[in-house]
Amino acid sequence: MSKPNRLINFIKKVFAFHDLTSGSPFKVILLFAIPIFISSLLNNSLSLLNSLVLRSTVGGVGVTAINQTGSLSSILFQFAFGASSGFAILASQRKGDNDQEGIKKVFFSSIFLSIILALVITIVGVFALKPLLRLLNVGDTYFNYSYIYFLVLLIGFVITLINNFFGNFLRALGNSTFPLFVSLGTTLLHIFFVYLLTAPYLLNMNTLGCGIAVIFTNLISLLINYFYIIKKYPSLKSLKGLWQFDKKIYSGLLKFGLPLGLQWSILFIGSFVQNSQVNLFGDDASKAMACYSNFEGYITMPFSALSSAITTFVGQNYGAKLYRRIKLGLRDGLFITLIIYAAILCIALPLTPYVSYIFLNVDEVNDNVIYYTSTYSIIIIASLILQGTLMLSRSALQGTKHALIPFLAGVGELGARILISLYIPSLIDPSFAINHSQSAYLGLSFSTPSAWLISFLVMGISTLVLIIFNKNYQSDQRTSVLPNEKNNH
Repeated sequence: MSKPNRLINFIKKVFAFHDLTSGSPFKVILLFAIPIFISSLLNNSLSLLNSLVLRSTVGGVGVTAINQTGSLSSILFQFAFGASSGFAILASQRKGDNDQEGIKKVFFSSIFLSIILALVITIVGVFALKPLLRLLNVGDTYFNYSYIYFLVLLIGFVITLINNFFGNFLRALGNSTFPLFVSLGTTLLHIFFVYLLTAPYLLNMNTLGCGIAVIFTNLISLLINYFYIIKKYPSLKSLKGLWQFDKKIYSGLLKFGLPLGLQWSILFIGSFVQNSQVNLFGDDASKAMACYSNFEGYITMPFSALSSAITTFVGQNYGAKLYRRIKLGLRDGLFITLIIYAAILCIALPLTPYVSYIFLNVDEVNDNVIYYTSTYSIIIIASLILQGTLMLSRSALQGTKHALIPFLAGVGELGARILISLYIPSLIDPSFAINHSQSAYLGLSFSTPSAWLISFLVMGISTLVLIIFNKNYQSDQRTSVLPNEKNNH
């Protein structure tokens, strides 16, 4: 075979839709997770790129203003993002069962539900935005910049959500590579648009420009993903399917989507309360929060990518009735989790004293900012094994139609985070209301690991009972087994 033909075949293989019901579980999970991780890294870099560009064009005020909307994004958007992920789980099960008509119905029904969700969130968010910013204790210096930026995100949220679903849909069908390349291209475009819209000697639109750049980038990504989907699945080209009501499909989508959406929302309500408490420590703590929240997003990305891969793996194999293979996949997923945790300890811990300098100008960094950033980061890094294992359990439960348990675990996680945030600082320092001491901040920093611990206990035990020690998962029940599966069972 000639070199050009080899290259063409390689490219086709890279962009192919992969069947996660065959092959070594360790290998298919890892290879499927790597593009998701890189894609997440690129998507998450949008915030960092916003920060870096704004730091050079409008200074630290714009950076902090945008980062202070992180909790708002979590409260208003995460429900919809979680629901979108839940919709994709049903698509992965239809894929495992080789139900082409079911895949088509899931696709169109998910788009319709996504539009409804996005419009409701936009309307609620526009009216509640200013009260929520005040509830978050956003300072007067940042308030207007934060408001303008987030208002743009709300107005364009329908674009963002549908684009999010298209990426989840492609991964559910076994393609994690194409979304990676789309992320790469649109991230580069985003750099250009942010600079164009915010530079003082160009359009000089400040945080408004950043918001517009985000929506425009998502629109381009949405169009690329859509045209790729209809090229691979021509039956999805006609939008008539949007108006076809299938009670069973909608029921399944809501069964997966609503608990997962509620779970994601309540998790970040706890973060909202936590961040509002951090802001009480003053401007240095607010700047530190902008730093460590970005840093935490990057170091937890490998676990998020692995969780997405496990969800698709479990969903496809559950649809194919390969139950024992699910257990093998969870075993290998746990091994990968431990490897990731060890790598993060070695890489991230030495970086903690320098995190502030990555996200802020040198003249904005002082001893207090370094203390707040380093303290929280060290505690989070040491506790990441809890997050890794709870996300593994969550993926297993969601993929096997036990979506209610992760939701209940999320309620426990919310309670733990709020209780620690509101009461532990005062117990450590009775004068907390007057003197926001560093010792009180240390107690506050344990709110996230405490929440992870509660969630891990609920979902870990449930995974053991419902999957690992469940007799129904001792063998595969698909009638035909592919030849390359026999060596892996």
